[in-house]
Amino acid sequence: MHCFPLGMKRRLAVTLLTVALAAAASAQAETLREVFEKAWANSPQGRTAEAKRDEVAASRTVAESWFPAAPKIDAFHRTDRWNSDLGNQESEIGISIPLWLPGQKAARRSLAEADGAENEGDIQATRLAVAGELRRALWTLVMARSEAEVAAERLKTALGLEADVGRRLKVGEIARSDLLLARQETASARAAAADAQLGVVRSLQRYRVLTGTDRLPDNPQEPLAVAVNRAVDPRVAAGQAVIERARAALKLA
Repeated sequence: MHCFPLGMKRRLAVTLLTVALAAAASAQAETLREVFEKAWANSPQGRTAEAKRDEVAASRTVAESWFPAAPKIDAFHRTDRWNSDLGNQESEIGISIPLWLPGQKAARRSLAEADGAENEGDIQATRLAVAGELRRALWTLVMARSEAEVAAERLKTALGLEADVGRRLKVGEIARSDLLLARQETASARAAAADAQLGVVRSLQRYRVLTGTDRLPDNPQEPLAVAVNRAVDPRVAAGQAVIERARAALKLA
């Protein structure tokens, strides 16, 4: 059995803990796509657009059915008990089946297809809007953290300068006014650091509301190929789908 010195055991434990934390962080790594999908699932507009798919599916089912509406069964029963009371009774059962008018089923099918295209266009346009919100929130947070790091470094430098000026003042190398200037710079740097940290908190809150998480994607850079290969802007396609849906509704009417 081998015995290791206490210092070596501590270093080994720290190394193992560092490796474990690094592995956990790697396992929890998130891509920009995953963060966007969280923002999309967390978006009220996204949930509304996705929920409309059920309405579109129901409209397509109606358009493909045999009848424009469900058949009805009516039942009636009459008696003379409250009048002459001769024992006369009458029962009647009727079935009403609505029928498609000429061209109505094709027009309803066209309207259902237009509804589906409009819904898909609305979803794509809404996803584009959510992506824009995510882009602003993400890069605002990244810039806020960068500014906070710069402000913290400035404060650290100012504190070091103030301490150095204080030591030199004690040995009589500089005047007291220099110490006052150094303290003034330290106060300014501390205020700037506090403002920068407040900016980080606000930006993080906005990012958390949008995505439901505090984690930033490991690589926030966006792939440009996706935007280059897109043939039509989703907002333009959504507008065209609205026009086609209006035409189909007019034809059905």
